[in-house]
Amino acid sequence: MLTQDKEVRKLQHQVDTLVGELQNLDFSDLESVITWLENFCVVNEHYLIQIPKKNILDYFQKEGFHRYPAPSNFDLESEKRMARWIIGEAMSMLDGTGWNQYQVTGRMRSGWILQFSRMWRRHFHHIR
Repeated sequence: MLTQDKEVRKLQHQVDTLVGELQNLDFSDLESVITWLENFCVVNEHYLIQIPKKNILDYFQKEGFHRYPAPSNFDLESEKRMARWIIGEAMSMLDGTGWNQYQVTGRMRSGWILQFSRMWRRHFHHIR
């Protein structure tokens, strides 16, 4: 059984590794970006984890992704629009805006991102 200190160190290492992967992530491959977000959502929720939110958001913005996706981008008939909507929602979650108006906790927001990414995979046959 992991003690809290060991668990925090393990999760911090996973976050640090994921952030390091951003410089080599192919942002034109939306499935890779969604996979990165899914992995990040699994490890980012512990309150003692240090997350370089600005650095992560800067990577995504530099690659043309935006927070606060337009509701019209939620389009189940367009793989690209749906993926960009999910990514934008994840960015909003990360910067602490977006869903905060609904007082949704970090764990619930991560759960929603994971749920939508699974729905995206099922709908477009990217089942994982």
